[in-house]
Amino acid sequence: MNVNGTRRRYDTMELVTEMRRERRNAIVLGLAGVAVLLVLLLLYFTLVDQGGVPEAPDVAPEAGSAIDTEASPAETTPPTPGSETPAATTPAAAAPTKVTVILPQKAAAWIDETSLGKVKEQTVEVTPGAHELRVKLGKRTLTQPFEATAGQTTEVRLDPRAKKKGKTKKAK
Repeated sequence: MNVNGTRRRYDTMELVTEMRRERRNAIVLGLAGVAVLLVLLLLYFTLVDQGGVPEAPDVAPEAGSAIDTEASPAETTPPTPGSETPAATTPAAAAPTKVTVILPQKAAAWIDETSLGKVKEQTVEVTPGAHELRVKLGKRTLTQPFEATAGQTTEVRLDPRAKKKGKTKKAK
């Protein structure tokens, strides 16, 4: 301002130019923020649709495999004479044992590299002996070794918050 109280023209022009620059920067930053937010939302919903866990491939157990998922009575068919597999004549197959897997939430699970799919609780038949349960919970993969005894049902619980690795309990 000069002595008479009037503004000089170059001060006003400089202020207007600076305000326009600041407004332009605010718009650009606002649009960039909205774009980042949209990308994060898209990523979030994509992961939620996938359950946060990559899908385990659905692989049918091979004949003679150590694991056969328990089938409902409607799905079982009686064996026909002469259709017996050689694995059925082995002592391990003659006395299978059942394992009940109990997880805190639905997750991809494997027993000895054989996929159970995404399960929360499932009973499967395995051969007697030492086995390992592997579960993928989010980014973590947890393992729990257990021993299956012939003719008994073994219950394997996996608690990701426990300091010890899961619990194995034999049920009769």
